[in-house]
Amino acid sequence: MMKNFYSLDAAQVDRDGFILNVYYRDAKTGGKVNYLPGTSVEGTNLLKLFNWDRLNVNGDLQANNGVLGDGVFDFVEGITIKKNREGLCLPKYSLRKLYNAGFRQ
Repeated sequence: MMKNFYSLDAAQVDRDGFILNVYYRDAKTGGKVNYLPGTSVEGTNLLKLFNWDRLNVNGDLQANNGVLGDGVFDFVEGITIKKNREGLCLPKYSLRKLYNAGFRQ
């Protein structure tokens, strides 16, 4: 059993047309947001927080004024996606980042 692996319940996962957004349901408003309100990382998009957005569309490390990523999920076979298992990999250190930021829900 692989830890931090989540099935997408989809066959033939492919880079073309694949879009992944991560949202958190805000307990106060009931709305969906792409950040964690009331934490020390409130200004950070969840894709960046999980280190799922560091590359540009060409797969190159993207840095814009010291900010990594292009705002889109990095589809990297064997790192963030396991195509043969049709699943998503969540790096272990991402969970630690959430805890250190004060997220306890």
